[in-house]
Amino acid sequence: MNEQGVQDWLSRLKVAWESGDGVGALKLFAHVERYYERPFYAATKPDEVAAYWKDIDSLTDIRFDYELIALSTENVAVVHWQNWYRVTPDSELDHLDGVFFITFNSGGECTEFRQWWFQEPQVN
Repeated sequence: MNEQGVQDWLSRLKVAWESGDGVGALKLFAHVERYYERPFYAATKPDEVAAYWKDIDSLTDIRFDYELIALSTENVAVVHWQNWYRVTPDSELDHLDGVFFITFNSGGECTEFRQWWFQEPQVN
């Protein structure tokens, strides 16, 4: 996997996220063996991964930005990302900030996905 391949994969993730396309996002994880939404439990079945994306189509004002920080010789990409969205059209804008560790196989498919993120507290 080269840098352009990672950028292409991330670009497809951005399009899926920002358009609320859960099906499109899930296609990027079709070959994933371990998907870590949280650090101590790996989703290993398609329906477990799908559960993380099930509500994306109900979000509004989604913006997803990212920066590729590093790409190792073992095809592991380190990505800093930020995401903004509203749970309902009238709700406050939520802001997440996090890091992805994404392992790709030789065909450019994601085989392991790990993320750590924090949500900015709402100030009312």
